[in-house]
Amino acid sequence: MYELILRSGDSLTAAETNQLKCIWMECFGDSKDYLDMFFDVFIPHIEVVLGIEDGVIIATSYMLPLHTSSGRKCAYLYAGGVAKDYRGRHLFRPMVEYHTGSFGNDPYYIVGVPHLIEWYKSTYFPVIYTCRELTLSVQTSKALSCQSVLTRCCYTLDKLKELREAYLKNVNYEYICYPDWFYHLMRTEKEYCEDVMDILSDATSEYYVIGRYKEGILYIDETSLPAYRLKSLSQALCSFYRVDCIKIKLPLSDNESDKESSIIYAGQGSSSGNLWAPFTLE
Repeated sequence: MYELILRSGDSLTAAETNQLKCIWMECFGDSKDYLDMFFDVFIPHIEVVLGIEDGVIIATSYMLPLHTSSGRKCAYLYAGGVAKDYRGRHLFRPMVEYHTGSFGNDPYYIVGVPHLIEWYKSTYFPVIYTCRELTLSVQTSKALSCQSVLTRCCYTLDKLKELREAYLKNVNYEYICYPDWFYHLMRTEKEYCEDVMDILSDATSEYYVIGRYKEGILYIDETSLPAYRLKSLSQALCSFYRVDCIKIKLPLSDNESDKESSIIYAGQGSSSGNLWAPFTLE
């Protein structure tokens, strides 16, 4: 019989860390450099649920504690895995339920990933929030006569936070507030992945862009580029990032021309407005 234990990442022993690394490699197969970075940089800020049987870790889940603009507790379910010899025993759901139980009676939200949307629907999370997705391409831009040129500005965390704060003040959505350590983690991860965290200028204003490359497509998860200008900037964006297609996640909207896309939240409790979770969710 196994037991579940909630631990802060910075309290893990060297022996426990080695066991977790073995499970991670079995489940995800990431490079040693990325794995070392995760346990050196991410782990001190993460809450970890350990599934332990006979003194051995057989399963685990990792969550980053965050909060929304209204002060609601939420968590980024960053990863989870079960050791190969222990799969098929339905261990992952109890880990997530155990972890979310630490929120007490407060409403909470878990940032989800698209391929788990059916799994979330099968749990006690009654609300599934999605975002909409706008596709830009070189073909789209050919029909547009007015184009801009984008240039990269010097990146600093203070500038990113300044631009993000100014942008989010003007949207009527509840959104995730990120502490400084989370921005630093995203920037650190960027060095190990094909991720984007840029500040761009069109000669009139500065904008931030956060996203990642996948299979030759740039996915932008959050940007302060105005939605009404994105199509006119499609050629400039494709040219700047050297891709033929860009997919941009936008806040929820009644605009029927934009299809609903990836899950962004599985929620318990009620929300005063639409929730919008930026940053990479896959």
